[in-house]
Amino acid sequence: MENDKLLAGDTLHSNEPEMQFMIDSAVPASDDPDMPSLTFRVVVLGTVFTCALAFTNAYYWFRSNPIALGIPVVQLLSLPAGWALAQVLPRRQFRTFGKQWTMNPGTFSIKEHVLISVFANASTSTVYA
Repeated sequence: MENDKLLAGDTLHSNEPEMQFMIDSAVPASDDPDMPSLTFRVVVLGTVFTCALAFTNAYYWFRSNPIALGIPVVQLLSLPAGWALAQVLPRRQFRTFGKQWTMNPGTFSIKEHVLISVFANASTSTVYA
């Protein structure tokens, strides 16, 4: 009954420092609060990938051998799509309800990439009826 002796915050993994090193090498410890996150590109690409994933998974769910697309597909396809939109969209400033915004705030960021994946995650599973 070794599991019963564990306290809050304890872990069964003995290689925790190695895991922390891998996480620290992949993820920055600081955040840039000036980096835009909820942008026009996120709304457009998030909606497109959410609808495409929901349609594809629902359409192929009723086959005898169903196909299910997941978040890795969205992550792989949304990065080049975001880069392309960063090159194509105009940088003109708009004013709506007193708030100034732009379709293209600069380079495609990791925050936008994560938010697109979060949008599409809502449509990865099929409904249970």
